[in-house]
Amino acid sequence: MDRPGRGNRTSDGNHDYYGKTHHPYFSRDVMLYTIRSAKKPRWYIRYRLAGNQKKKTYYQKSLRTIDLDEAINRALKLWREIGTKEEQGIPIDMPSFRQVSEEMLSGWTLSNERKKYVRLTLDRYIHEYTDKCGVNEIGYRELENYVSWRLCYWERMVRKGIEKPPQAKLKPARNTIQKELSIIVQVLYFALRRGYIQSVPKVSPTRLTKSVEGKKTNANNMSKVYARNLRDRLKIHSQKKGRRIDITWARKMMHFYFRIAGRACLRAGSESQNIKIKHLQKLKHPNLNAYYYRINVTSGKVGQRVAILPIEYSEQMEALLKLHHDTYKRSGRRQKEQWCQLEDRHLWGYRDGSYKKIDLMQQNLRLWLTKWNMRHDPKFGRVTMYTFRSAQINNLLYNKKKTPAVVADIAGTSIMQIVNAYMSGDESDPSWALTASADYYDRMFGDNSR
Repeated sequence: MDRPGRGNRTSDGNHDYYGKTHHPYFSRDVMLYTIRSAKKPRWYIRYRLAGNQKKKTYYQKSLRTIDLDEAINRALKLWREIGTKEEQGIPIDMPSFRQVSEEMLSGWTLSNERKKYVRLTLDRYIHEYTDKCGVNEIGYRELENYVSWRLCYWERMVRKGIEKPPQAKLKPARNTIQKELSIIVQVLYFALRRGYIQSVPKVSPTRLTKSVEGKKTNANNMSKVYARNLRDRLKIHSQKKGRRIDITWARKMMHFYFRIAGRACLRAGSESQNIKIKHLQKLKHPNLNAYYYRINVTSGKVGQRVAILPIEYSEQMEALLKLHHDTYKRSGRRQKEQWCQLEDRHLWGYRDGSYKKIDLMQQNLRLWLTKWNMRHDPKFGRVTMYTFRSAQINNLLYNKKKTPAVVADIAGTSIMQIVNAYMSGDESDPSWALTASADYYDRMFGDNSR
């Protein structure tokens, strides 16, 4: 950029558009000019770009002054900024929020699941809110206004005659808005690293959404009739072939998840999605001619723990493992090289055995339940994958007549949590509830299951 200029040279423009023109000393590619037809003779800068800016040969901008000396000083500062941006490949004009978010996604290095969620959220909500705003225009006030704008989004769309997708909520939950605010802040931090903005507003999504009502009211149980209907629906659905082989696989995984994970009281999160085939142990019952499965949970809300799949559901586990084995065995040599080894396959992962977020399975379940008109249990409310575990806890308490101490041990939680969340305080007398449950596995399955 430090090319010799031709010195200061001011003249009256001969062109009908220009008034006065001036060629400053610092660059021969810069020209200052006034507009002949303007009421005030403000100075403008016209700079010939180096050629790496798409669809634009010249950069022009008002210097917002009628004083030539001040215009030269401002033009010099701007010329240096432009030169730095040209060298770094940064757009000269302040990019919009949409442009910055697109740039961030193009260089994304995280998981495809996260990228897909961010892409959908940006296209559906955030880009519409920011519209053509420059990334430097997004401050605390705009983030604060986003909360109220988002809360009424689908109400406005419905009034306009736009149909709401079945998976979208008329009133989003507080957690949903917090996730969307986090995406906006993430884009702003990317803009900060790229040099587009000088700072990011200090904002807490939790604090911004403190007054938001919209707490999720998921069911913590399922009625027998609903559970039976859901089981049959998922079984039939798992036997149907989808448009693609991965869709068929996803249907089968959901069916097995319903039959196995809930009965083992696994949490629908990091506990379930991190379980691999090598974390399973098939053990013989000491008193019965039957086998059961011990599941070594490696991570989750309470860290490592042991979950037990009851004997009557061992057949479902055998069927799931056979599906994994046959799928891996039928794969070609190249697939075997790319796929996870049999022991390292995630129990509810993708067809190649790789890790899959339970959130994606939850999205599928929500779509299917909506299609089947089974989104809500008439007795207990909205059903999610978290309901499977809760329903089994209720089953153990009220149908199997297990004590809260035993159920807490099976579910990997505290006795007080069981009493407060599932018993409404009716059995809060600790004289019977605090029976030691450390020998539960010994009494039921023998020492091998410890």
